[in-house]
Formats: sequence, structure tokens, C-alpha cells
Amino acid sequence: MRPRTALILAVLPAIWLVPYQCTASVEPSSMSLGLGYFQDLGMNNSEDFTPIIPTLTAAWNLRSNLALCSSVSYFEVTRQADVVNLSLSSSGNPRDFYPGERSSLSRSNRYVPVSVGLRLYAKHEEGQGRGVFVEASPAVYLARSTGGYQQTGILGGLKTGAGARFVGLGRTRNEIGMNYYYAEAGGAGRRISSVALYVSVGIGD
Repeated sequence: MRPRTALILAVLPAIWLVPYQCTASVEPSSMSLGLGYFQDLGMNNSEDFTPIIPTLTAAWNLRSNLALCSSVSYFEVTRQADVVNLSLSSSGNPRDFYPGERSSLSRSNRYVPVSVGLRLYAKHEEGQGRGVFVEASPAVYLARSTGGYQQTGILGGLKTGAGARFVGLGRTRNEIGMNYYYAEAGGAGRRISSVALYVSVGIGD
């Protein structure tokens, strides 16, 4: 999925659905702040994810069991590689190289996935939280590479998830669930395919 296509797909739900709710408040029905723990899927052992991923989520109720949701997260991937430095022999011949000392090279990629999509609840009982849900969103990943040659770019991808939302203390609402992050490779970042288990606390419905 190209970055431009992903951006269009991420914005279209908001363009179409928000005017549909124009008689309601533009303020979100709920907001949540969550912390997730990354589980890498099929990546190399030389790559390390930041173990904790913060996520801010907002939702606008469309119907009793359907909501427009938007989220932004942050995580970082660090790659370690062993580099062998070549040294020129005493003969001075450019062809006479021999392996020198080994050193470690580190390069990091920072990602900020921004998504807009739909969340569907299995049921909604008044005063009991909104229950089990699934969600799917096209996403754009703002990516920046650091260490060595630095690049900044936008990667196309998606974000899906499932979980449960229930009543917490006072007016708070808690969530537990799982998010799947996917982004195609680009100049500023590598392919992402990872799952994050998360818990969050929020306010609203």
C-alpha cells in the first residue's frame, strides 16, 4: 500500500462519517491513554523493539455498537550489526586488504503510526461499559531513521485490534486488548509486522 493511498484511506472515514454526525458534538465520546508491550513477529534477532508503546485513542460514537476511532502511537526499532573494518597491508597495494577489528554499528528507526477507522462492539449495555470489540484502520506511519544516513518519510500500512472495554473506578473506563501493526518498508523504515498487548485507562462512554 502506497503512503498516499494509506493517507487517503485513513482520512476518508472521517470525511464521510463526521458530517453524518454533524448534529452531535465534535468532541470525542471517549479518550484513552494506553501502554502496550510489543511482541515481534518474524523479525530478525538483531532487531530490538522498544518494549513499551504509548498510545492515545479517541472515539466518536456513531451508533450504539459502532464508533469512529482514531489513534496515535510511538515506538522505536534498533538494529545492531557487526562491521569488519578492512585495513591496507604494508605493501601499499590497494588489492592487499586484510580484516581488521570488528565493531558494532547501531541504527534506529522511529515510528509514529496515525490511524483512523471503525470500532465495532459486540454489545452495549448501559452503565456496564461497551464490552468486547474489534477494530480496523488504515494507517500512515511517520518514520525517521537515525544513526548513519538519516531519512524521514511516510509509510503506508494498517492497524487492527481487538479487546474489551469495561467500567473502572468512578467515571473511568478500562481496556485490555491487542493491536496489530503493519507497515511496508520504505527509505525511512523497514517493514513492520508486530503485535502489542495493551492496557489503557480513559474517560467517556
